[in-house]
Amino acid sequence: MWNQDVNFHDECDVVMVGTGWKDRQTLLEQVDWTGIDLRLYGLWPEMDSSSPLWKYLWPVCVDNTLMPAHYAAARICLNLHRKHQKAESMNPRAYELAACGRFQICDDRQEVEEVFGDAVPTFQTATELEDQIRWALAHPEMRQIKAQRSHELVRNHSFDVRVQQLLETITTSTHYVTTTSARTHERQMATV
Repeated sequence: MWNQDVNFHDECDVVMVGTGWKDRQTLLEQVDWTGIDLRLYGLWPEMDSSSPLWKYLWPVCVDNTLMPAHYAAARICLNLHRKHQKAESMNPRAYELAACGRFQICDDRQEVEEVFGDAVPTFQTATELEDQIRWALAHPEMRQIKAQRSHELVRNHSFDVRVQQLLETITTSTHYVTTTSARTHERQMATV
């Protein structure tokens, strides 16, 4: 888990870091944010002062090295995927948030459920999202349990572990090819 000191000035209830594509903006504009301290970091190209989200926007590109600090300052991290009809896989942010030990709420993706089960709540509508947020804010102990569980579930998804798996696969494949080639050569020599 990321264990840096949190700058309490930056604390908030909900944070989303990313580009404010129109579908994301439309979704979040349908949520009643009354009583919820929301922070939106990133570029939101179609948002202007007429949007109810305008007051929550911090229109800056966040340096990747500062992302964990923004995540740590929030009680809830939103993870919204780009929309695509056939998309099932989750984005790198799902891994990042879990690796940082943060509680996240994510739009519905098949791989999110496969990897995290119920450790990461998902939603399909703005109403479901708002319900999930309000529930999570009212249950800090459950947020912590789910964040810890998601952190445990991604421990084997590090670069070190993946490289080791890749090397083992290559070694096994190379051994198989070498063994198969040697047997084929022996058979060919036996028929000569």
